[in-house]
Amino acid sequence: MSAGPRSDLVGGRVRPDISGFGEAEARQIIAENLALERALEDVREAFEENGGRSSDAAKLVDARLRVLRLAYRDGLTGMANRSAMVKHLAGTVDAADPGFQAYLTVSFEDLGLVNDFFGFEMGDRALRSIAELLTDMIEVPDGESSLGVAPVAVARVGSNVFGLHFGGLSDSREAAETEVHELAEPLFTKINAALRSCLGNVVDADLRIGYVLYRAADGLDGAQIFTRAETARRRALSPRVSREPVGFDAQMTEAMQHRANLLFDLRHSLEDGNMRVHYQPIVDADRHIQGYEALVRWDDPVRGLVQPDDFVPLTESTGLIVEIGAWVLEEACRTLAGWSRNDETAGLFVAVNVSEQQLRQPDFAETVREALRRTGARPELLKLEVTETMIHSDVDRTVAVLQDLRTDDIEISLDDFGVGYSSLSYLKWLPVQNLKIDRTFVMNLVEDPLDAAMVEAIIALGHVMGVSVVAEGVETEEQFARLREFGADRFQGFLFGRPGELAAPPID
Repeated sequence: MSAGPRSDLVGGRVRPDISGFGEAEARQIIAENLALERALEDVREAFEENGGRSSDAAKLVDARLRVLRLAYRDGLTGMANRSAMVKHLAGTVDAADPGFQAYLTVSFEDLGLVNDFFGFEMGDRALRSIAELLTDMIEVPDGESSLGVAPVAVARVGSNVFGLHFGGLSDSREAAETEVHELAEPLFTKINAALRSCLGNVVDADLRIGYVLYRAADGLDGAQIFTRAETARRRALSPRVSREPVGFDAQMTEAMQHRANLLFDLRHSLEDGNMRVHYQPIVDADRHIQGYEALVRWDDPVRGLVQPDDFVPLTESTGLIVEIGAWVLEEACRTLAGWSRNDETAGLFVAVNVSEQQLRQPDFAETVREALRRTGARPELLKLEVTETMIHSDVDRTVAVLQDLRTDDIEISLDDFGVGYSSLSYLKWLPVQNLKIDRTFVMNLVEDPLDAAMVEAIIALGHVMGVSVVAEGVETEEQFARLREFGADRFQGFLFGRPGELAAPPID
């Protein structure tokens, strides 16, 4: 396996010799920019030698140099950036070699964790250590490379993502797939070692690799190659599950198109009036309805009622969850206000799920207060549900926001309790009034003694801490009986009612 023709994107550094680019327009663009940068450097040096450092021409040269560097260099690592890599990939599709080429994209998924717990300076150090490693790899001859073949070009293509281009692979797809998988394992190992050297043993790096194999005959452009590798990377599992890289296939293209169509329609769903709020009852030990949980549903004119699992992750990944979440909150408050006009329903509460992105909004607390003011809903009947995993991100600010909301008597519920981390320590200082036992414990409550013991312990703990305990996912009479025996305060599940639209304020 040979490395193929070399590129000027060697670790993001400029080489004056650009003869290997050939005739492709994209390569010419790169070559011209890189040659211009070198020429401008020479001109600037000449001005300085002749005392022209302050001349208008010299300032213009410096400005042009800065523009070029901003366009094609990553400021933190000095590597080539995404724009440079896409242009480079565009040039590779005209290679005369009939064999396969590979573009790999590698992400350091724990960058956010490092930034949160150790500071952005440490996160930057980690990124620079990866950049240095990859840059050094490109300088090593193939026979001496720890990967078996040296990359042709490397770049930092995202905040926590690096790209590597390999040329000269086998002309058999199966053999080329094998070659990529063989170089992925040492790549994992090398990057992990670099991160341990930088960070110590505090992080077991979560690295994910996606790749795309292609030949000149495939007719792809640089952007398509880049996008396909990114799509494959997002499908990769955590290395704690599998260290295998994920290759792009045609089915991913179909999935991408489906996702794009879904997102397009979803963005217009609010203004078109296609979003719905369904309510699931929450009852006490005597089956009396105490309140409801508000759950978003999408009633698409073509698809029909779309299940949350099919669209909520998309709203979270695109940030649309903030807008939709605010709408659900407003609708829930409007429902509360309507109930307040009926003596039979005036005491019912509504629980509303809050996403991590919503909670991170600087004006989140004011958004909640404004929804209450506009609708006239009673704050003490609104319960905001957050999950344990959300609290790990920016803990101090999260607690401050929740405490701020508590000053208005808005209750906080800790949802999915038991599946997160450090739950017991959080309970000592989190401003929560309700715990919701995760349905995974309730599911096997009758059959599994260990689950039963854990549920009983959670209920007892909640009572010691002075909070109400709600059991989710109750579907059978046997589960309900055991939960009442353990002292749960409230219950939610199909046994008491499925989520649905409420045509009129319910009367128990």
